Parts: sequence; structure tokens; C-alpha cells
Amino acid sequence: MTRLSRQLRRNNDFTELSFPQVSALGILLAHGSMTLQELAEREGITPPSMLKSVQRLIELEYVGKAPHETDGRKQLLTITERGHEVIDDIRERRNEWLRARLDALSPEEIDVLEQALPILFRLAERDV
Repeated sequence: MTRLSRQLRRNNDFTELSFPQVSALGILLAHGSMTLQELAEREGITPPSMLKSVQRLIELEYVGKAPHETDGRKQLLTITERGHEVIDDIRERRNEWLRARLDALSPEEIDVLEQALPILFRLAERDV
């Protein structure tokens, strides 16, 4: 799994974004607006580490900032339309890469993968 994940991350030469930046965009897309602290917690990193990625995403206009509804000291990070577009493009290219490799597998190998998927999803959950 680690090697496959690394291969997917390495197959990233079509975008200027780093893996942590792509991951942050994906989280905002999946879970909606959140603070820097919340985003860092979801990624399991420190807020200063997340800040570096987020600053670049804001510069590229993939992420926008808005005042927090209840705490004026905080800002909410939101994926922009440009951010949606870049994530869609990245996902499509990664899917194409993976699809080409899956097409090279035998029907029996595909069956084994299909049987393993529910188990792998359970293992990937943080609170197993």
C-alpha cells in the first residue's frame, strides 16, 4: 500500500502542487470550510506545517479565506472554483494512471482486489 501511495504521489509531474497541498485541497473539498487548526488536525500535522501549504494554495487562488462566523480571531479556509478544477484534473490524471495499471491485471487479480477493498477501507479508518 505504501509503495502504491508513493507511486501515485510521484505521478504528480503535471501539477505544481506538492502532495501536502493536494491533500489539503482534497480535505477542504470533502469536508467543507474549516480553520487552519482543523485542517492541520485532519492531516495529523502541526498548524505551522499546514500554514506553509495553505499560503501557497491561497497565492494560487485555489483556497480562499473568510472570517469565522463566531470567532473573529479565526479565518475559515474554503476551496475556490479554481481549487475544484485543479483537484478534478489531478484526480482524473491519477485515475488514468491507475486505470492503465489495472487494465494490465488478469480477471483473477481484479477479483482478489475487489474482495480486498472492503477490508482495506476498514483498515484505513482512523478509529478502527
